[in-house]
Amino acid sequence: MFRQYCRADYEKTSSELHKKYGPVVRVAPGQYSIDSVDAAKTIYGHGSHFAKNDWYIPWGIPAQNNLFNELNPKVHASMRRQVANVYSMSNMVSYEPYVDECTEIFAQRFSEFSAEGRVIDLGHWFQCYALDVIGKITFSKRFGCFDAGDDVRGVMKALEETLTFSTLVGVYPWLSSYLFTMLKYIGSGKEPKGNAFLAKFATEHVAASRAEEKPKEGPQDFISKLVQAQRERLESIDDALIVTTGNTNIAAGSDTTAISLSAIMYYLCRNPSTLQKLRKELDEAEAEGSISSPITFRESQALPYLQAVVKESLRLHPATGLTMPRVVPEGGRQLAGIFFPAGNVVGINAWIAHHNKEVFGHDADEFRPERWIDSSKEQKSAMESYFFAFGQGSRTCIGKNISLLEVFKAIPRVVQNFDVILEKEDDWRCTNYWFVKPRDFFVRVKKRGSC
Repeated sequence: MFRQYCRADYEKTSSELHKKYGPVVRVAPGQYSIDSVDAAKTIYGHGSHFAKNDWYIPWGIPAQNNLFNELNPKVHASMRRQVANVYSMSNMVSYEPYVDECTEIFAQRFSEFSAEGRVIDLGHWFQCYALDVIGKITFSKRFGCFDAGDDVRGVMKALEETLTFSTLVGVYPWLSSYLFTMLKYIGSGKEPKGNAFLAKFATEHVAASRAEEKPKEGPQDFISKLVQAQRERLESIDDALIVTTGNTNIAAGSDTTAISLSAIMYYLCRNPSTLQKLRKELDEAEAEGSISSPITFRESQALPYLQAVVKESLRLHPATGLTMPRVVPEGGRQLAGIFFPAGNVVGINAWIAHHNKEVFGHDADEFRPERWIDSSKEQKSAMESYFFAFGQGSRTCIGKNISLLEVFKAIPRVVQNFDVILEKEDDWRCTNYWFVKPRDFFVRVKKRGSC
């Protein structure tokens, strides 16, 4: 597995293996990749006793687990309950002014790119956008990535280091605590690397938020709300949970959103007819007065083709590209027609599930947003039940609503105001260290209609 993960294209390897061997593939001794709707419900469904395995250990700070790498389902459930309210969609909507502020700056930079006529790496700028939004939502402060157009304070570099470290060390999780300690000291200068850097960064911002005597103007950010909740029920939320929440927002919230935004724009660029249909829907909605400027999240949810484009893009390019491993519980389980003894590790890869032709149709490999509109009620239900863009069950990505809020604010703004032209027709290059990140997504940006 280590060698396969080092190649950074495991989504391709996994696809080839399933095409050759079918719905169940042994990927390592005692470890299996599965492609089965029924197995998905058994493994990931609410109330499932399939716990995460120790591959997840390096995805946090030693002795200070977070919502993503906590293996014990009961401990995870307790942690999630304490912070779930700040991640709810009703709470997310209160952050729309923050997202609108960042989206406006984003549009200004696009206007500058249009005037300059230069080629940009769209994936990089989407990450700048996502980081500035997550900084604003979490700490009430933008990172300033848009202003600098670069990696402010090395956050992007730290995220890259975290992904590579955690993906590879997860194969040998017993090394995690030793290697994590080394991250504090290796590298240039005195700045720690990877997860150690992100932990230090989050700790500093939490301390600054706690030290503020006056409440911030506008909506309270994540950390302020958690600090307030801690003061109200001191026994429930400890300092470590607040820090790991801030850390997790930075580590997971920016990459997943940037990848999703890139995927949506990539497929729109490659499918002009889809782009035109989406523009027509947005333009007509604006003319009818059913959407504002800027569009609100609530308004975006009433646009069926926009919904379909987003969902289809995330189907063909989900952010995560590795199997999501779980341990078979005591007594063993029957999965995909095979009995797996307790202790075996099983899981499903979104990149495999989303190409299942029995679920998504004979054209599952093609980009066709209409499948989410034209399909029968039964097929839509089947597709929804096998949609892994944000995971499933009790371990569904808790930051899902943050990502969707950004997506449904940014995409309409870009589509309605700008033409994005691929600089080259070749397929883009991606690297897979848990997140399947696009590289060299070079485009030219023009004001709409000026091409």
